[in-house]
Amino acid sequence: MNRAALCRSGLVVLALGLIVLAGCNDETTSGLTGTGTIGVYPLGSTTPFPWQLTGPDGYLHEGSGDEVLADMAVGSYTITWQGVTGWVTPSPAEVTKNVTAGALTTFTATYRATGGEILPGQIDIDPLPNDQGFGFPWSITGPDEFSASGTGFIRYENMDPGDYTVTWGDVDDWTTPAPAVVTLTLDQGEGLRFTATWVSEEGSSITFKPIVPGTFLMGSPRGETGSSSYEWPQHRVTLTRPFEMSETEITWEQYVNLMGNNPSYYDDVCLTCPGDYPMESVSWLQAVEFCNALSLAEGYAPAYTVAGSTATWDQDADGYRLPTEAEWEYACRAGTITALSNGDLTSAASSCYSDPNLELIAWYCNNSSSHVRPAGDKQPNEWGLRDMHGNVWEWVWDFSRNYDSISLQLGDFTFLDGSVQQRGTITVMEAETGFGTDKIFRLDQIGATFGVSNLGVTTSQVSFHYADFDSVTNFRVNGQTLYRGMFSELPSTVAPGVTVAVTAAPVFNGTYGDGVTGTVTLTGAVTSVLVGGKILMIDDFSVVEAGGSQFARDRVADLDLFVRGQVYRPNPGGIPTLLSLDCTIADPIGRGTGSTHALRGGSFFSNPGDCRSAARSLPNLASRYAGFRVARYTD
Repeated sequence: MNRAALCRSGLVVLALGLIVLAGCNDETTSGLTGTGTIGVYPLGSTTPFPWQLTGPDGYLHEGSGDEVLADMAVGSYTITWQGVTGWVTPSPAEVTKNVTAGALTTFTATYRATGGEILPGQIDIDPLPNDQGFGFPWSITGPDEFSASGTGFIRYENMDPGDYTVTWGDVDDWTTPAPAVVTLTLDQGEGLRFTATWVSEEGSSITFKPIVPGTFLMGSPRGETGSSSYEWPQHRVTLTRPFEMSETEITWEQYVNLMGNNPSYYDDVCLTCPGDYPMESVSWLQAVEFCNALSLAEGYAPAYTVAGSTATWDQDADGYRLPTEAEWEYACRAGTITALSNGDLTSAASSCYSDPNLELIAWYCNNSSSHVRPAGDKQPNEWGLRDMHGNVWEWVWDFSRNYDSISLQLGDFTFLDGSVQQRGTITVMEAETGFGTDKIFRLDQIGATFGVSNLGVTTSQVSFHYADFDSVTNFRVNGQTLYRGMFSELPSTVAPGVTVAVTAAPVFNGTYGDGVTGTVTLTGAVTSVLVGGKILMIDDFSVVEAGGSQFARDRVADLDLFVRGQVYRPNPGGIPTLLSLDCTIADPIGRGTGSTHALRGGSFFSNPGDCRSAARSLPNLASRYAGFRVARYTD
């Protein structure tokens, strides 16, 4: 889909003294989640402006500067911005908002220096961008038949209180802001600012490509050339919502036309560089703010709420956003399973070399001359996306963290008579007739401890499907008393705070004969489950995260080990074998906390191995090479 994403309304009108966003730095930010959280952000300078917060049941808290208050009771809260010598107190000085469960409520206001930019009675008219060599036109009317017109920035002083109306003018090859007519009220003792952004119609269009939902294997297989443990385990991800993604990274021209500035490192060292270079040297928060500005220009609801140095994502909003890490890799692969979207790497070298497949689709260390290159000059992938490999690293929504996996530790098997078998086998098998849908485990005289604590979640439910052909089962939850017998005879409580429900039905297998099949469901905080049998099959091992927050997702182990076939523990008394299971995840969007957000795709400075579809940046990567592309849900 090719359309000018920037060619609809570009208006951003703010009255000084109303809520504005905090200044940004290059530090990455976290999403705020939780129950009843309040963020207070008085803006204006580094001065810690004082405030007082009152709420339900006589709640009173006095603070200054930025502060986040967690675990706040649901109800109505009122903030009072305190007066500070030399600064104009925000108006209104008292603001009341309701705090609801599971939401972040922000109080934000701007203090102005009395000797600063806008004094009471002043009106600023500030059309943007202001670096085009001409001023965008406007006209203004107000009380007592006041009327004026002009171009570019102007400031009026000692203006009478009342309603003022600004009309933005037309300029050839530029999209006039909408609405073109804006009315604001100048109150006694206050100032006003009218500002709007014109968007160039020439060379500023963003081409989008539609991405349909689907399932893919995310991450690197262990044997992939250039892969690292940071990209393991490879796991199945299902995306359920259609979206669109920009064909290339956002370029200089697209960024400047919307935001009015160019933070690129190369903008300072290359005065003749073209505007189709991808934007780089931007922070994650700058990319988020571009998404919101683009949403407003397009007439969509912004996807993000930014408060100070934090951002939250409204997944119901139809506006632009950064892709999730899963969406990015899904779009990069475009249905492929190779290291690159057009094939495999030809060498295992970790240094720079010329790779014939990468040469066709990417700017990287071998062909870029260590310099960013024009966006879109290389071949696209099968879905029409360009520069997914190389040129600049790309910010995504997710925090950089290891992928989810479930550990499987092979242990002892205890028979009903109390004897212990210190060896056995576990076999990864295809689906058996009457049991299993994909891959299953067959455990033979062995206990297998499934550890879920490394998922970093609090569980509310763990379940798995089983088939038992010998009626000899080991079962232990959270390290409690070992149960030996049939699943159908399990007690209702298997560990403190954990209950169990079991279904059972007869099953016949051509190899193992008669048995029992069913589902075991554990409800409560489960950290480990030991399950074993003389001939026992396990399928669909799932972990459900407690809480139901924005980041909660069911996790299902694929039961597809790194090693296909049999895994032995042949040495009695030896060290148990520890393996990892992959997880199948639907619509993963990452965690709400972390040290830095993830970067994907490699850059013009990267070695071939860092430009693979599954390659992920390290958290300490310099942002000089970081750009971004935008996405938007289309359902």
